[in-house]
Amino acid sequence: MDKPSGGNTKNSVLGPFVDFLNDYKTLLGTMVGLGTTAAIASMVTAIGPPWPNPSGVAAISAVASMVWLAFTFLAWRGQTDASYLGRMKLAVGLTAGFAIIYIILWASQVYDVNGSKVVGGFTVIPDVQKVMKQDGGSLEEMMKGEEGNPYKIWTRDSIIVSKVALLAAWILFFCGISFVLTTLIMALEARKAREGTQAWGQIPKP
Repeated sequence: MDKPSGGNTKNSVLGPFVDFLNDYKTLLGTMVGLGTTAAIASMVTAIGPPWPNPSGVAAISAVASMVWLAFTFLAWRGQTDASYLGRMKLAVGLTAGFAIIYIILWASQVYDVNGSKVVGGFTVIPDVQKVMKQDGGSLEEMMKGEEGNPYKIWTRDSIIVSKVALLAAWILFFCGISFVLTTLIMALEARKAREGTQAWGQIPKP
């Protein structure tokens, strides 16, 4: 039985995997780039969800984006141009929809208290509602009075739902971007293969 020598992986169990990596370097670069973009957007800018924390949001967003990118590529490649066009419309629509949902949640559920972002809830505690009706105060004023503690303003369950909804909308937005990128890459690859200018599996250079 021949044994693989040196750095040759053609005859080893890693051969097919190494060949896959070589064939799809552009895809892998896109995956890493998208994950990095998600991390940067969450950590450097102020648009990422305040919960659980910037580094945690960045890590979750990056992993989710890369996993979805890989899944859509492996599951939906080899379709017709019409199929890719329909999927691109769906991908763009979903991405825009998740972006709008996230913006709405951010505008309605995130409060700036003493320079820090705090996630509020959907249901105000009954006692707080009574005080607000009597004094005519706003939720922002109540938050400042309670030193930015949201659990003294909203019910615990509604705060948890709000945090999870914000994080989910953010992650789904980046998954939507993954959907758009994979559909574009597969459509370009299929067109090159159909025209005979490039074999299937060799991603066209940007």
